[in-house]
Amino acid sequence: MKLALKIALFTLFALPFFAFAQNPSVTTFVVSPASIASGDVASFAWQLQEAGGYSFIIPCYTGIKFKYFSGSAFSCGNKISTTAKVNDLLTFYVYNTSGFSRVITATLTPKNASGQDYGAGSKDATLAVAALAQPIIKFSASPETTLPEKPAVLSWQSAAGVDGVNLQIECKEGIRVTSASFTGTMPCGKPVFTSDLAPSGTLALNFYNSLTEAVPLQFTLLPAISPKSYDATHAANITVTIASDILPDPEVTYFAASTTLANYGEPVTLNWATTNAKGANISIFCVESVSATSSKNPSSILPCDKLAFSDSLTANGNLKLYFQNKSQTNQAVNISLFPSKTAGTYDATRGKSITIVIKPPAAAATAPITPPVIPPVAPPAPMPTTLPAPAAKQTSPTPSAKTIIPSPPAPLPISPIQKIQTELPKTEDVKIKPLVIKTESEISQKLLENKNFVSITDIKPAFNNHFYEVKVEKRARILFLIPAKMEVELFINAETGEVISEKTPWWAFLII
Repeated sequence: MKLALKIALFTLFALPFFAFAQNPSVTTFVVSPASIASGDVASFAWQLQEAGGYSFIIPCYTGIKFKYFSGSAFSCGNKISTTAKVNDLLTFYVYNTSGFSRVITATLTPKNASGQDYGAGSKDATLAVAALAQPIIKFSASPETTLPEKPAVLSWQSAAGVDGVNLQIECKEGIRVTSASFTGTMPCGKPVFTSDLAPSGTLALNFYNSLTEAVPLQFTLLPAISPKSYDATHAANITVTIASDILPDPEVTYFAASTTLANYGEPVTLNWATTNAKGANISIFCVESVSATSSKNPSSILPCDKLAFSDSLTANGNLKLYFQNKSQTNQAVNISLFPSKTAGTYDATRGKSITIVIKPPAAAATAPITPPVIPPVAPPAPMPTTLPAPAAKQTSPTPSAKTIIPSPPAPLPISPIQKIQTELPKTEDVKIKPLVIKTESEISQKLLENKNFVSITDIKPAFNNHFYEVKVEKRARILFLIPAKMEVELFINAETGEVISEKTPWWAFLII
């Protein structure tokens, strides 16, 4: 009878224990903390039983990136497998650039004694990661209001975890945008580049505005979730005012000489001012026996009845002229100043003229003045004509109104731009608040506040002091009647003092 009872008890309690002892299992698999902001740190920790190693894997999620605590990259979707360790801890920086909160699931699979994965013993741990609130830290333009034919430079800086950006330009009638980094005119209303730009950098842009007024143009910087996929919700915007390339007509606002009666060889200073002009030039009316040189090129006699200089004078400035009168009487010379709207083209209809009387070398004070032949006033809306090229001096000029027609405007040139120097991505150091670790005495004191715990038999730190492994004696009753003590193994968070897991003897089901 006693033998039969022993066999029955062994079959009931001990045999199942030996039958299942050969299969490996995950006794603890936790992530701490369970919820983080993008760029924070999370630790996965576990304990195995009867295992010959483990396999750990985190699947790939769009917009989610991991880095080891050391800073090296972690490859999602690739299994970490080892037979050298059983209990382990992995710590990561986690970045979420998807634009919304994500829940990440990691899977731990124990290996059997042969080193093969035991799928039936796998366990999962989940981590919630909030979206990166501000992926674009800085986005600016210089200048914010452009000048005709002058570029503007966009600058930007992204937060840690952002791998790239792209640019989108608002569509506006009459506006064309180009860059040395892009072939042709940049498209509007969609991402400009087929490959992502660096997360931090600069980009120089050229503009052409065919309208007569300045136009505000919006630029959007899109942070990349993954290659060619962007988070429009957290994009950054700036507005640049694009100046008109249709130049207003130039005007001569001031033109005068230092004297209107000059002696032979005496310097006469011309002074002028213009508006909306790129430059200016003068034309001296031909008068027989009168010639002139200038301070610009003293050794060359200036041509008459045509542009005096092959290259433009400044839009505002002054110039000295020296006249020689080889006749026996005073001679009146007419000088006109023409403004330039575009390089090399002058508008005679918007010029101004002055007259200077040049004395002969030994003229009498009462010598009569030979009046100049003044050209008739040009019609109200003359058709411009280009001034003739320099030719030999005429001895008997036929006075006529001189007008200038600018040649058809060529396409506006794009000024050369230095090649963009892209800054290396500026990855910010993630600062982590140091863990406040509870001491062994603090953990012991907190446990003994539970009246069911009699004493602590052993306590030791685990996993780089992030946790404690504690053995305690616990009050119990076997089958509701017999008082007893049971040794329990606890796994405790060293920062919060929270009991993560509790391991009891196999016969604990008899205890109340």
